[in-house]
Amino acid sequence: MEYHAHPDSELSDEQLSQLVNTLTQKQNSLTQQNEELQRLITQKQDCSILDFADAARLKDESLRAAILFDKNQELLQQIARAFVMLKNGRYGVSTVTGESIPIERLLIVPWTSTCIEDIST
Repeated sequence: MEYHAHPDSELSDEQLSQLVNTLTQKQNSLTQQNEELQRLITQKQDCSILDFADAARLKDESLRAAILFDKNQELLQQIARAFVMLKNGRYGVSTVTGESIPIERLLIVPWTSTCIEDIST
């Protein structure tokens, strides 16, 4: 698939390629992690467990896995939106102001759609 940055984004082809690779790696990592989390969430508790501490630990692991799964899902949605923006040539500029998002910010949070200044206003 071919991806494009917004013409005003000031991203070089090399930078864009690096960001696409980072997004792809993060997406794959989160998807794999969510598969394991799904297993933890849906694990059946053995009714023969007599140790209440073990039963409580399993329930706690399941709850923590569900919370992390939800956070990962939100991040996966943001990454999916970034790929849509890349496909449509709208990536790299703020959806709030239309200003170019600095490469330093994109390297840290490649799925972002705003400049840091947009958040504080």
